[in-house]
Amino acid sequence: RYKYAAPTNAFGQIESPWGARNLVGNVREWTSTKGEKGMLVFGGGWMSSRLQLRVTRRTEIKPTTARGDIGFRCALSKELDK
Repeated sequence: RYKYAAPTNAFGQIESPWGARNLVGNVREWTSTKGEKGMLVFGGGWMSSRLQLRVTRRTEIKPTTARGDIGFRCALSKELDK
Protein backbone atom coordinates (compact mmCIF):
# COMPACT_ATOMS: atom_id res chain seq x y z
CA ARG A 1 0.00 0.00 0.00
CA TYR A 2 2.88 2.37 0.82
CA LYS A 3 6.25 2.33 -0.90
CA TYR A 4 8.01 3.62 2.21
CA ALA A 5 6.99 4.44 5.79
CA ALA A 6 3.27 5.08 6.15
CA PRO A 7 1.98 8.43 7.39
CA THR A 8 0.90 8.81 11.00
CA ASN A 9 -2.46 7.14 11.75
CA ALA A 10 -2.58 5.45 8.32
CA PHE A 11 -3.93 2.27 9.89
CA GLY A 12 -6.80 3.66 11.92
CA GLN A 13 -7.31 4.66 15.49
CA ILE A 14 -6.77 1.29 17.18
CA GLU A 15 -5.52 1.88 20.72
CA SER A 16 -3.79 -0.25 23.32
CA PRO A 17 -5.48 -0.50 26.74
CA TRP A 18 -3.32 2.50 27.75
CA GLY A 19 -4.34 4.69 24.81
CA ALA A 20 -1.12 4.27 22.77
CA ARG A 21 -1.41 4.09 18.97
CA ASN A 22 0.83 3.03 16.08
CA LEU A 23 3.40 1.20 18.18
CA VAL A 24 4.86 -1.34 15.74
CA GLY A 25 5.64 -2.05 12.11
CA ASN A 26 6.24 1.33 10.48
CA VAL A 27 9.73 2.44 11.52
CA ARG A 28 12.22 1.14 14.04
CA GLU A 29 12.41 3.37 17.10
CA TRP A 30 15.56 5.38 17.80
CA THR A 31 16.15 5.61 21.56
CA SER A 32 18.52 7.38 23.91
CA THR A 33 19.66 4.00 25.26
CA LYS A 34 23.41 3.53 24.81
CA GLY A 35 24.98 0.21 23.83
CA GLU A 36 28.64 -0.78 23.84
CA LYS A 37 29.35 0.67 20.38
CA GLY A 38 26.47 3.03 19.71
CA MET A 39 22.80 3.73 20.29
CA LEU A 40 19.97 1.18 20.43
CA VAL A 41 17.10 1.03 17.96
CA PHE A 42 14.08 -1.03 18.99
CA GLY A 43 11.43 -2.93 17.05
CA GLY A 44 10.90 -3.60 13.37
CA GLY A 45 9.94 -1.36 10.48
CA TRP A 46 8.66 -1.48 6.92
CA MET A 47 12.03 -2.84 5.63
CA SER A 48 12.15 -5.64 8.24
CA SER A 49 11.39 -9.29 7.53
CA ARG A 50 8.50 -11.00 9.30
CA LEU A 51 10.94 -12.54 11.76
CA GLN A 52 12.33 -9.10 12.63
CA LEU A 53 8.93 -7.50 13.36
CA ARG A 54 9.11 -7.74 17.14
CA VAL A 55 8.92 -4.96 19.69
CA THR A 56 11.65 -6.76 21.65
CA ARG A 57 14.14 -6.58 18.75
CA ARG A 58 17.23 -4.46 19.54
CA THR A 59 19.81 -3.27 17.06
CA GLU A 60 22.91 -1.25 17.93
CA ILE A 61 23.80 1.51 15.45
CA LYS A 62 26.23 4.39 15.20
CA PRO A 63 24.76 7.77 16.27
CA THR A 64 25.50 9.14 12.78
CA THR A 65 23.33 6.52 11.04
CA ALA A 66 20.50 7.82 8.84
CA ARG A 67 17.95 5.38 7.36
CA GLY A 68 14.41 5.59 6.07
CA ASP A 69 13.21 2.86 8.42
CA ILE A 70 14.39 4.49 11.68
CA GLY A 71 12.36 7.16 13.45
CA PHE A 72 11.57 8.43 16.90
CA ARG A 73 8.39 8.66 18.93
CA CYS A 74 6.92 11.90 20.18
CA ALA A 75 4.98 11.26 23.35
CA LEU A 76 2.77 13.39 25.50
CA SER A 77 1.81 12.40 29.00
CA LYS A 78 -1.77 12.94 29.94
CA GLU A 79 -3.20 12.98 33.42
CA LEU A 80 -4.91 9.71 34.26
CA ASP A 81 -8.45 9.76 35.59
CA LYS A 82 -8.48 9.23 39.34
